[in-house]
Amino acid sequence: MEPFFKEFLLEGSAIYTLWGSKPITRCILYYYTEEEIQYWYDHMSDEEKKNSYVREDPHFEKNWENWEKVQDQFPMTRYLLFKTDNPIEPKTDPKTAMVYFVDILQTALTMLQHYEVFKEAVGAEFNPFDMAYDFKNKDSLFWQRVTDNSALMGILFGYGVENSWMFHWKHFDHDEKNEHFAKALTPKSSDDSRRGKSTLADFPLPIFMVFNEKDKMVKKYQKEREEIKNIYKGQDFVELTLQKLTSP
Repeated sequence: MEPFFKEFLLEGSAIYTLWGSKPITRCILYYYTEEEIQYWYDHMSDEEKKNSYVREDPHFEKNWENWEKVQDQFPMTRYLLFKTDNPIEPKTDPKTAMVYFVDILQTALTMLQHYEVFKEAVGAEFNPFDMAYDFKNKDSLFWQRVTDNSALMGILFGYGVENSWMFHWKHFDHDEKNEHFAKALTPKSSDDSRRGKSTLADFPLPIFMVFNEKDKMVKKYQKEREEIKNIYKGQDFVELTLQKLTSP
């Protein structure tokens, strides 16, 4: 389990959902062949190759499958951890899938904090706690509407209200008359450090686009990272992780 947890929690930033304030974390499972990956890499530009991210554990998909086999042995009441199809991929030939990790309470409280915005998006009153618990329901009309809105999902992914809406306006929701202004919005990554060699002593912040040099979400996660390092200091990584996952 250790390879899976280290890749998922440290590289995938799920550790900020487990111990911090990030309501939801999403990771992608890739089911491309080595030949397909090599083909794409060979056709990358030098700049793309330089900035490409090579996962620390190339067997993450297999490690996820191993975790799925034993997951029922570790019942969770506070979290949801599950795999779902990638809705963008054709159902007949899926090449990717999504793993979601949800802190039910944090998700509910976040939706409560921004209740009016979520209500407007879904077109109805709702119970934040019930809907958070229902996140795994792929037939939920509520979640179909929320997941179609990049700003709302950005808020639930813990990217911050300002970052989430500015990203949404820049890429998905602006009039033709605002095109020039939208293009002028120049975000940068929340963490520019090289990913792929994370340890408990050195792991990245959640990756998202920030539009302010003094972004408060970056500062918040920097603080949480130091707190998480202290939590694990002198502890067995897997044992403490499982203890937290299965806590009431």
